[in-house]
Amino acid sequence: MPEPTPKPRHKLKCLPEFFQEVKAGYKGFECRLNDRNYQVGDELLLEEWSEESGYSGDSVLVDVAYVLPGGQFGIEPGYCVMSIVWSINLDFNKFLYEEGPEHEDGFPITTFCG
Repeated sequence: MPEPTPKPRHKLKCLPEFFQEVKAGYKGFECRLNDRNYQVGDELLLEEWSEESGYSGDSVLVDVAYVLPGGQFGIEPGYCVMSIVWSINLDFNKFLYEEGPEHEDGFPITTFCG
């Protein structure tokens, strides 16, 4: 099986009041200067940062699910609003085919329910 193409990952500073809302799951969007040509499928590594304290060491990885470009709906030209979702990097082939413990009936034991 060919190796998947890595997603573009953008490291971005995120002010504490916004970072905590993303981390808690309340804020599902990012408004940014579109100087990096953000695309659906890109990853954003949001790192908590403040001018007073610098980087806190806390970060969250999210995926860009939608990009609304500026110049419309009151968004300044050159900016964009991105819909973001928690990034889940699971290798389902590894999960499905790697050997692990088996139940007495011979089927693999999994750790999540459907």
